[in-house]
Amino acid sequence: MKISPINNFYQYKPSFKSTTRTTYYSHTEGEFSLPRYNRDLNETSYFKTGASVKMVSSNSTQFFRKDFPWDNIGKVFEKKFPTGQVCIHDFACSDGSEAFSLIIALNEQLGEKRADRFFPIMASDIDPEIIRMASSGKINATADDIYEIEKNIKKGSICKYFHVTQLSGNKFILSPKEILLKNVVFERKSIADGLDDVDKDNNNIILCRNFWKYLKKDDLAESTWKLAHKLDDKTLLMIGSFDCDLSDSIPFFMKEMGLERTKKHNETGAILKYNEELANASLLSNKDEWKKLIEKKHWNYIPRYLKA
Repeated sequence: MKISPINNFYQYKPSFKSTTRTTYYSHTEGEFSLPRYNRDLNETSYFKTGASVKMVSSNSTQFFRKDFPWDNIGKVFEKKFPTGQVCIHDFACSDGSEAFSLIIALNEQLGEKRADRFFPIMASDIDPEIIRMASSGKINATADDIYEIEKNIKKGSICKYFHVTQLSGNKFILSPKEILLKNVVFERKSIADGLDDVDKDNNNIILCRNFWKYLKKDDLAESTWKLAHKLDDKTLLMIGSFDCDLSDSIPFFMKEMGLERTKKHNETGAILKYNEELANASLLSNKDEWKKLIEKKHWNYIPRYLKA
């Protein structure tokens, strides 16, 4: 991985989770990426005091991330879609940990034959480096990742799904086996471009988790406008804890789309369903008014460490 020079105020301290690559913008350094996830820039010593730096995006991820109902996701999907092929779109897929976790969960809970109609998962991310990592056949992992994977495997071990290479101590490389690779397609795409590939006539599961607050207001307006017009009663949408606001509410724009929780899961991640009666039809018929809504509420939606 190439790391842009950052003068003397950053000292590389690798954190070897599934992925911890984070991109920042500095008025002096431009855009650069660091292989470490800093939750709040005001609490880190890696940047000069008073430096104008903001987080642009984070690829922090791990296997079987906690804000997702892994334990019964197969039942959830089959209840919503009892028959027929189902298209799963995994936007902002990072290094593939989420897609691979989902394949494992569905195979283990439903069996490969029943799970097959949910594959392949179409996984995409706008970051070329992270898609290169996802497609490389090698994923960074820790003992915690391995523990979470094996916890979700009913019989056998992680070797059912991965070749495991231990580097040293708590560091491992996981190489996905064919049982995973055949069931996912990785592409470099933005959420807006990826939504063009969602066919509303299909049964669709859309994973769009833990990235909405990183989008600039123009990108947020365009992406959410497209998403709103892909929704119907054949759609299931999944968001993450980072997407929700401080009151544990789903994002304001998703409420306007007519989305509501199916139930609360784990922390604040959520499975959302479409309810036409809740959709703001007049707002969703006027793109200019939709853009005004996003511009008005965007600043209060995003955390302070993402603001310029």
